[in-house]
Amino acid sequence: MDIEYQQALEIVKIFVSNQLSIAKNKLSEDTRIEEDVRIAGLDTIIFYENFFKQFQIANPQDFAVKKYVTSENFEPFRLIKSVISASERAKLKVRDTTLRHLTHVAMQKRWFEE
Repeated sequence: MDIEYQQALEIVKIFVSNQLSIAKNKLSEDTRIEEDVRIAGLDTIIFYENFFKQFQIANPQDFAVKKYVTSENFEPFRLIKSVISASERAKLKVRDTTLRHLTHVAMQKRWFEE
């Protein structure tokens, strides 16, 4: 890993740590936003909105919410189960984003698919 990437990763880790109240030392470039940090639905949307604003992402409209955020079209108990159970989360969402990907997005200042 080059120095520029390492510095950007540290900045993204600090952002994620502050936004989601998780210890920075528990985060790695392989940390997944919903799966590992255990957020879902509206919390995930708010996280990405703050990320795009903080890192001045030029094209937040290209972020496909349905691809990266757990669906909210289900009964409330399913949301609760999805926070606890990986198999329930898998039924509700398509993919998750790693800190590695967010670091590259932050460096390029534009959203792109992994």
